[in-house]
Amino acid sequence: MPQPADSQFIPYRNLLGQILTTRRTLLRRPQKEVASGAGMHPATLSRIESGETPATVEQLGLIAKQLNTYPGSILQEVDNLVIQLQNMGHQVLYSPAGPPGLKPMEAAALGGLLALIFTSGRR
Repeated sequence: MPQPADSQFIPYRNLLGQILTTRRTLLRRPQKEVASGAGMHPATLSRIESGETPATVEQLGLIAKQLNTYPGSILQEVDNLVIQLQNMGHQVLYSPAGPPGLKPMEAAALGGLLALIFTSGRR
């Protein structure tokens, strides 16, 4: 299926990272505290939240536990976000071999867009 000319490619791992960051922030849990509880270095959690590094299934399970939820619930939120973004003409990349990650300015814009989408359903 052809994509709109202005379509933006968004890595799935970036969406997962944004959901994790948003959940952690809503719970007012510092990154260092969640990382420690999940048995990982804070830099590892930071790379997962930024989308720089994909989370393993085990890491997702440990992080989810620290966020008082289940991995499936987090992935369902990501999938709901994927549907919304696809309806807006964006393409989500599921493969780490796709185009390189987002540049800092694009990542910041994506973060704002995702925060708006994520919080609009919680009012």
